[in-house]
Amino acid sequence: MAPSALYHYDPRDYPPFAVTVDIVIFTTRDDALQVLLIKRGQEPFLGALALPGGFVKPDEDLDQAAARELAEETGLRAGSWHLEQFGGYGAPDRDPRMRVITIAYWAICADLPVLRGGGDAVAATLTSVEDIERGSVRLAFDHERIVRDAVDRTRSKLEYTLAAKFCPPEFTIGELRRVYEVVKNTRLDPGNFQRGVQQSGAFEKRIEAVSALPPRRGRPATRWSVRGSSAADDPTAMPLARSPEKRKRAAKVKPTKGEESSDARGRARGLMAGIAAGNLLGIVQEGWSRQMVAEMFPDGVREIAAAKGYPDDDDLAQAIIIAAAAEQGPLDPDDLGRRFWEWAETNGAGMGALTGHVLELYGGDVPQLLAARGRRGHSRKPVGMSITEASRIAWDGSRAGNGAAMRCAPTAIRWRDDPVALVRNSIVSAVPTHWDHRCGWSCALLNVAAAAALRGESLTADELLDEGILGVRGSLPDLERYGYDPSVPAPVREAVLEASDGEIASLRLDADSMGYTLLALRVGLIAFWRATSFEQTLSRVIEAGGDTDTNGAVAGAILGARFGLEAIPPRWRDRVAQLRAGRTPMESLADQLTVAGRSVQA
Repeated sequence: MAPSALYHYDPRDYPPFAVTVDIVIFTTRDDALQVLLIKRGQEPFLGALALPGGFVKPDEDLDQAAARELAEETGLRAGSWHLEQFGGYGAPDRDPRMRVITIAYWAICADLPVLRGGGDAVAATLTSVEDIERGSVRLAFDHERIVRDAVDRTRSKLEYTLAAKFCPPEFTIGELRRVYEVVKNTRLDPGNFQRGVQQSGAFEKRIEAVSALPPRRGRPATRWSVRGSSAADDPTAMPLARSPEKRKRAAKVKPTKGEESSDARGRARGLMAGIAAGNLLGIVQEGWSRQMVAEMFPDGVREIAAAKGYPDDDDLAQAIIIAAAAEQGPLDPDDLGRRFWEWAETNGAGMGALTGHVLELYGGDVPQLLAARGRRGHSRKPVGMSITEASRIAWDGSRAGNGAAMRCAPTAIRWRDDPVALVRNSIVSAVPTHWDHRCGWSCALLNVAAAAALRGESLTADELLDEGILGVRGSLPDLERYGYDPSVPAPVREAVLEASDGEIASLRLDADSMGYTLLALRVGLIAFWRATSFEQTLSRVIEAGGDTDTNGAVAGAILGARFGLEAIPPRWRDRVAQLRAGRTPMESLADQLTVAGRSVQA
């Protein structure tokens, strides 16, 4: 730009705003995931806990500002660890002083030194992430949301060498495994974990541990250190895309003989039981890379390794909520909002960041997550904004997670033979927490495919899209209030066409975008068009890594609808029954939805 072009530029013509940085530092201590916080020494939020951070000076870049603020407020200086940007937050009212946009940074530190307050902070301390998640510790500004997003990022990216950042330079495999268990709040088989670490090539063996204590029976534990970077830690990989000239429409797929049930009741039961089998088969591997799954399960994922004693995970629990609501009649966002809030208060296990943000706005407070925290109690009355307004605000114009796609399948049973009602209710099932139209269209098209499978039919890609368009058109003006029209968003159409000629092996399900709704859509549609076996296909979905429990639930529903209940391996059905003992069987929910659907037809 020529200097003269700036003569007519007046900064006063634009609204002023400030830029800040906020830093999330994680460590593990006392068998808990901890986050570094400071106690604010000035208004606003005088005396409140907050993330370290502050305003960016005119003469420094963002990285310099983050390092300076961290050193000033906590005494920490980046050494072997580095700060990494992971998000920006710009809600107009997030700071009461003025319009402030903050850039969030994230890091892991194995052994924090003595902390001290400084600058605007009167103290620095470590706080349990669990206390923040359950709402017993409140933070200034929107820092609770930032912490939750950082926790979600840490859990989704946790790999061998990333977990090692929580450990000292030399560590035992048991110490590394304990990091996994603490961060992901799960239990791992020691033998499988040790075998995966040793076969990964990411670590080198150090000297045997030497103890000053008297010798005890058995060999001392071997200590390990990180050899170097591993392919498993590549955060830049993106899903594979096909060139336009290679895309093809899928021919109609005839039902496979042998495994696929001709009994409509068996298919409906297969859909609901498939959600549970897929969710529980993939719950242990959630967030792992394809490489890590292969290392930990060298013979493939063949068994459900989930542990007993946990409430239903979010994929499964929310699908049950949709089933209960659908049985009673057409879905209503306000009714679903109340149901989701009650679930988040009394259970909340595995709840995603976007759903948690929506429900916080709706409830006026962070959900209690009682059962997820091993506690009992009652749901509070929501006192925030309407569920649709909360969904729209939390969306922020870009968030398109897979949390709606994972739970929508029960509507395919309820409205199997009513294509307009099927599409309408599929989209409405997404609205309370996933405002983005890519999410609603993902639900609609997945359920069009599931309903066809339940009827023993198949559809080409063009026919699938046409069914969705006709369903939206027939649901107007009802869906207009949520911004929908009969035109399929271009990324959704692209995903359908790629899936029509795709394979599970061609998808990068373990990339940073693993929680994207259109990845879940691709998984479900490939299962619809390409699967030849329930067990083999579902195992391949889990072995691809990424958001395995959600992709497992989506694929399990489609596969169950195609092949029927009897195609689900009996050992998986038995294990699901053991893990869910005392809860309503998924097959019973399928029967109730089938009866409700027939009553409408009658």
